[in-house]
Amino acid sequence: MAERTLILLHGASFSSAIWAKVGTLKRLDDQGVSYVAPDLPGFGETPRSRLYSRYQGMVSFLNDLCATVGIKRVVIAGASMGGGIALSFAKERPQMIDGLFLIGSVGLNWPGIREFLKLLSKPVELVWGMQDTVVPLSTAESITSTVKNAHLTVMQGGHPVYLHDTERFNNLLCEWMNSNGFAGRSEIGNI
Repeated sequence: MAERTLILLHGASFSSAIWAKVGTLKRLDDQGVSYVAPDLPGFGETPRSRLYSRYQGMVSFLNDLCATVGIKRVVIAGASMGGGIALSFAKERPQMIDGLFLIGSVGLNWPGIREFLKLLSKPVELVWGMQDTVVPLSTAESITSTVKNAHLTVMQGGHPVYLHDTERFNNLLCEWMNSNGFAGRSEIGNI
């Protein structure tokens, strides 16, 4: 396993297959990024589980996934629900986090999250759709106005902004990975 692994977390309306569909996995392969794109419990090929239900259960799922695969350091890209899980995991395991790439993420207004992000010294990229009606753009703007290590990129489109301009989205992710030194040899893929 690479020293650092990107974990891609899908939103509630999708499965990990979305990352292949929009071309993200191919771009990450081309960039030599080590990544894991799991189906979260209850989505895609992963059955529902009482053990891994709700957000805290999803954090336990990520803990177990990292332990099983041998992941020590992570960058997490999370869309919507996946972003909320990324935030919860990062708050619980900050020593593992090298960066967060949040796409229309829920959870930014959860208790303690803003304060946690202010203390986190790692890069946080927020990617938002200008027409997002699920998590308003003002939520992301509020975070970037108070969290010094957070940067906001606004794209045309709604909540799943990566569906509206896949090429720009994939370029943003890869450029962010490269500029922060997160690119490396890809060793594992979808699980």
